[in-house]
Amino acid sequence: MVLEILEKIKKELGPVLKHSAIIYTDGTVLQSTFPDNVNVRGIGDNLAEALSHLNTISEFLQYESSEFFNELIFRTPNYYILAIRTHAVIVVLILDLSKARVWELDDIYETISNYLDEIKSLADWDKSEFEIEEIKQETEKVEKEIEKIKETGKKIKEKDIELREEKKKIRDEKKEIREIEKIAPEEEVDKIQKDLEKLKKKEEKIRKEEKKILKETQKLREKSEEIIQKKEELEEKEKEIIKKKEESE
Repeated sequence: MVLEILEKIKKELGPVLKHSAIIYTDGTVLQSTFPDNVNVRGIGDNLAEALSHLNTISEFLQYESSEFFNELIFRTPNYYILAIRTHAVIVVLILDLSKARVWELDDIYETISNYLDEIKSLADWDKSEFEIEEIKQETEKVEKEIEKIKETGKKIKEKDIELREEKKKIRDEKKEIREIEKIAPEEEVDKIQKDLEKLKKKEEKIRKEEKKILKETQKLREKSEEIIQKKEELEEKEKEIIKKKEESE
């Protein structure tokens, strides 16, 4: 998968690879490490146009069209911009030359070239296959969210049990104090009343915590329903894409 290929390139080049993007030939951005304020679609459109011009020039020169004309390299004082076009996508790589001092530039291109065949092998992939792969990745994220929600729910439940036990303990203490109060000397009644007040304050604190737990449980339930619905939507979308693909074959 192209995302995995980019991860391999990134691992080998490290900080030399400043940004990367995968853009469908219709302009839709599949994956990008560019900041949100960068018009990645515009980059893809212009690089696609530049590649088309390059092919036109090759025709004027009566060169045979080849895979060479699906690769384009721009160099600025500080960066290399590589565009690799397949049937389905344009892969954009931005190399930071200031990070390349320990690298020979030929070595950098050779490293990327090692993966060009893998990238070009995606020429047989259509957009639906990329969409399915994207859905699978999104589903994995959703499943991780579900696991987090389950873990949080478990902690809330444990806290609730702890509060219930504390409430029972307070009730037993109050009952015991009231029994003592019946037979206690008059001079000890005031102290007993103060002990009861302390227990009432503890009860009030527990009630507040219970209300908080109730709210957290409600929020967690809503979040859980939202995440589960999202997962179902992703699964349904994947089924639709597969069905359309099968119908078109």
